[in-house]
Amino acid sequence: LQLWSASLIAFSNNPIIGVGTSDFINEYPRIARRHGFDPETQFFPHNTYIGLLAELGLFGGLSGLLLIAFVFVKGWQNVVKSSGSGLSVILLSLFLAQAAHMFFLSMFHARRLWFVFALIIGASLLIGEVIKNKDKGRTFP
Repeated sequence: LQLWSASLIAFSNNPIIGVGTSDFINEYPRIARRHGFDPETQFFPHNTYIGLLAELGLFGGLSGLLLIAFVFVKGWQNVVKSSGSGLSVILLSLFLAQAAHMFFLSMFHARRLWFVFALIIGASLLIGEVIKNKDKGRTFP
């Protein structure tokens, strides 16, 4: 909780552009001394959303949320377009689990999240091609 509180303090000190990419670890000791937190805890905030706000400010935080929203929309479109196929539902479920997990781990330190992003976008492209070819009366090889 100290890391989350310090992240919010860092964001409030630099709301537009944040403290800089990966600079929270350098800002934390100063914030910790000023606010009575444990200065020995020098890690990332363990929360993607708060970490984006602290390090990148409103611009980076909103950009990160737009990326997450874009992937969610693509995943939802996969489910709708494919009439709820198992793959689409599984991928969307994985994404939602990862989105919840990002409350407790930074997405920049969780490589599997980026793999799920890539799977959802790839499935979206594949499903789009299948539907396009089906509408033209062709089978998709």
